[in-house]
Amino acid sequence: MIKIYGRTEPPCQSCVDAVDLCRADNIDFEYHDLSMNSAAMFLAKQIQDTVPLIYEDDVLIGGLSELKDYADHLYVMAPSLDFVGDI
Repeated sequence: MIKIYGRTEPPCQSCVDAVDLCRADNIDFEYHDLSMNSAAMFLAKQIQDTVPLIYEDDVLIGGLSELKDYADHLYVMAPSLDFVGDI
């Protein structure tokens, strides 16, 4: 499962885009808003300069760009379904 750590205040368009991408691609995710937790935001900034911070199974993927690459990789890995004949 993907975990997205972002903020809503001040607004973060990349955080919104990450959530939208997961929804559009049917990727299971959890969103954690760091806006009201200054200590958590401070720790997040020690890992990466910007939000969102995106993890899969507790392994850092990166930010929005890396999530896009991850989503593209899922489509490459998905088996193709070639049906022959009537269904």
